[in-house]
Amino acid sequence: MTGRIDGTESPLIIRNTPLYPTLAKLATEQKLVLFAGLPGVGKSLFLQQMALLAHEAGRTLHLLQWDVTRAAFETPEIMARYPEINGVTHAAIRKAVGLWARNAVNEWHSNHAAAADLLIGEVPLIGNRLIELVQPIDDAVEPLLAGEQCTFVLPVPT
Repeated sequence: MTGRIDGTESPLIIRNTPLYPTLAKLATEQKLVLFAGLPGVGKSLFLQQMALLAHEAGRTLHLLQWDVTRAAFETPEIMARYPEINGVTHAAIRKAVGLWARNAVNEWHSNHAAAADLLIGEVPLIGNRLIELVQPIDDAVEPLLAGEQCTFVLPVPT
């Protein structure tokens, strides 16, 4: 199967779809590509495919994911104070993760200025999960998040 940007074999499943040119362009030209939206629409698949495209393009990948990031905030002490109820992460933890992520993106950008560095992420936004990344805030990272180097991709089922 061919599908790599360089024409060699690849596990890409999007190569023969209308999405390929758009995602390949994002993988080669953007600094941040963040997949947002409803559960079950393919954010994880798009993230995986974007990682393959970016790797093939020689980019250095960095990852931001709600599930991975949230886990760092779920210590026994924090969970005792802000418990998960009926499978829903407590609002205080969601807010803390979002504020941390915003600062982490800014720090990442400061430490990874090379054109080859690419931050890709799965940021659900629904249920206030990492919503802080799309809320306009007058801070150091806002120009990056609102600028041309950052693209939020919203997969929509068809």
